[in-house]
Amino acid sequence: MSKAFNVKILSNKSVKKIHDESLRILREVGARFPHKELLEIFKEQGTKVDFENEVVKFPSHIIENAINIQRENTEAYYKKYEKFDEDRYTHKFFMSGGNIKYVIEPGTYKRREATLSDMLKAIVVGNALENVERVSSFLIPKGYDPALVDIIQFYLLALYSKKRYFFVYINSLDSAKCLIEMAKVIAEDEIQLKSGSLVEYELEPTNNLEFSKEHLDIAAEFAKQDIKLVTTHWCWMGHQSPMTFASLLTLTNTNILAGLAAIIALNPKNLFFRYIFPVHCVNKNEPSLPLMSSPNQVLFSWAARQLADLYGFKYCLTNSGFSDSIEDNFQTGFEIGVTAALAMVAGIDSTGVKGIHAVDQGVSLEHLIMDNEMFNHLNFIFGKKLVVNEETLDFESIQKSGIGGNFLYSLKNDQRLKEYYWDSDIFVASSYENWKKGKCYNNIKNKLKGILDESYPPKQILNEDKVKRLDDVIRAHVKDRSFIDRLKKDISKATKGSKGVRT
Repeated sequence: MSKAFNVKILSNKSVKKIHDESLRILREVGARFPHKELLEIFKEQGTKVDFENEVVKFPSHIIENAINIQRENTEAYYKKYEKFDEDRYTHKFFMSGGNIKYVIEPGTYKRREATLSDMLKAIVVGNALENVERVSSFLIPKGYDPALVDIIQFYLLALYSKKRYFFVYINSLDSAKCLIEMAKVIAEDEIQLKSGSLVEYELEPTNNLEFSKEHLDIAAEFAKQDIKLVTTHWCWMGHQSPMTFASLLTLTNTNILAGLAAIIALNPKNLFFRYIFPVHCVNKNEPSLPLMSSPNQVLFSWAARQLADLYGFKYCLTNSGFSDSIEDNFQTGFEIGVTAALAMVAGIDSTGVKGIHAVDQGVSLEHLIMDNEMFNHLNFIFGKKLVVNEETLDFESIQKSGIGGNFLYSLKNDQRLKEYYWDSDIFVASSYENWKKGKCYNNIKNKLKGILDESYPPKQILNEDKVKRLDDVIRAHVKDRSFIDRLKKDISKATKGSKGVRT
């Protein structure tokens, strides 16, 4: 998505100052990378490596070089594989990535642990909603080893997701190896595998300027397989940074550049890069939680867009379009709508994962449908260009109607309704009498029911040969030999023995 408006919250001088200060921190403070192979590569590049403390201090030209390499890779990727349409103002979103174990029931807002059936229904709904770009299994199922959840999630997506752009958080190096081999089985071509459409890894610091060995091991495995890596820093102002905008922006950017340096060191051919800036403000009332929807989320998004532009990365993701309310109420609608709309004004391409109640307190399919409808509303706004010419002025109709006339006579047959009228099957716009017959939440429930009635149980996407190969990969990587057989039986129960699921 290109910038709809020229929104700038930082002066050019301030943007450069953030970059320069990031280089200074990496040059004078450095970052910790407890990974011998990576430290050796950094040393060969000319960085100052303290092997005992596993700290690297970067000469500025090393960071600048990493940025340039990744920018060139990114530009080459978009030019060859994924054309960036500068006139496209439609906005799509990711489903919540499957790191939440609770479903929040609509109306009562009671929480319950998720089941395999909930995950399968989420995939079906993700397939159906037009604004869902990246499908996930949405939830952590109860009754399974937490270490194997990512394998379960990927398996379900491989079998049932019509959209072959998956979102799975990776829990361990063992899981990473298994998921990569599974992705190789189902990949339609080499670029689908390497671009991270099926599986990718997001390298994040565990603390400011400090990466873990386990995470670096996973990143190294992805680099070895030449599969795309990304990086970011989930930084909260007042927690991971001092309580100032400048320090938050600078520390987040510094950690992103440190992660980028590691990615390019491990794989100079890393396919493309997205500037991911998921920052928040600390919640003074509950310091263990960030605020998801303070007005700062808009300011952070505007600043992130400018930093992404500085480095030449067209795609920019920020966390906006969220609410701190668990209920679906005035606060929810206001916070989500304002922060999403104003982020999009600045040209933010993705506003993060959706379907979530407050700060990862739970998810619901009803909330996912509401998010989808909100983006239909926003896409109508940002997808329109107001064209003034002889055709759109329509003098002929004005002349025909004459003085005192109106144009209601043409409303039923006017083909332009589809272009100019936003027609929602969720939102309500009617008299009091008609409103009583079809409230908004009833419409949401009816839409969800319609999707599930039509498409649940889901139909298997893969042929039997590929399913068998997936099963074999899992058997080779999971010590519990009965795991895949149990999973398949549970899938069969969840789908009530639907066709396409081998039992």
